[in-house]
Amino acid sequence: MTPLRRRWLLPTTAFVAAAAAVAAVGLGLWANSLRDQVEGQRVVALEGAATGQLVISGDAASIVTCVDEAPQGKTYEAWVIANEVPRPAGLFRGGCGTVELTRPVDPGVTVAVTLEATGGSNIPKGKILMSANV
Repeated sequence: MTPLRRRWLLPTTAFVAAAAAVAAVGLGLWANSLRDQVEGQRVVALEGAATGQLVISGDAASIVTCVDEAPQGKTYEAWVIANEVPRPAGLFRGGCGTVELTRPVDPGVTVAVTLEATGGSNIPKGKILMSANV
């Protein structure tokens, strides 16, 4: 190796090693923060004529699903059912997406989705399309 080549090889190698160490530490911290976010979540399958997932974080929950667009004059309605009493928890038109529920989801409740008249209902009138016990 020539003396000129040795002069730039050591500083370049040191710089690359330092950059790799900083990147490794940064990636480790980022991965740890993601793990903390995911550890607080639980995913439960919604099953029935339609399917999806219920993502629960604490007492908050979201439905993730792909369903056909609701027919004219209809909307999908989510329900949180506790002690056999259904409570409206959100409306959505359909398609693929996430619907945040407007009611808390505690252990022991059932989350269900029905097809209702536009604007929703105070009690489910349509048949349950998908549900999950939490």
